[in-house]
Parts: sequence; C-alpha cells; structure tokens
Amino acid sequence: MTSMAESPTVRRINALCKERYLHIPTGKRYVLELEVAGSCELKGLDERSTYQSRENLNNPNVWRRIS
Repeated sequence: MTSMAESPTVRRINALCKERYLHIPTGKRYVLELEVAGSCELKGLDERSTYQSRENLNNPNVWRRIS
C-alpha cells in the first residue's frame, strides 16, 4: 500500500534545503515554508506558523538567517 504523504526522510532533506531563521528576542528557530509577494510563512519546531514580511526578516535586530 502506498501513501501520498512524504516519508520522514524526505521531510528532513527538504527541511535542510530551506532557509532557516533565528528570532533573536525569543531565541526560537524557524524554517521558511512559503513566500508569496513578500509575505513569508515561518514554521517553528512546535509546528506553529508565524507570518512576517521579507522586509521584517531583513531586520538584523530581530531576525538572523542561520542557513
């Protein structure tokens, strides 16, 4: 029986290829999941999403790109 869901290995490989960010005030790490017209969806380790503009992600006082 086959499944349409990605395997854990495929999810790990895809996560390695995505941009990652550190939110400096909280110390939380996020992965850029989706970007549309300058709006970005970032997903944390707890699988919760937060939304930021590309302009906010380029603010070095708040966000730091870690990969």
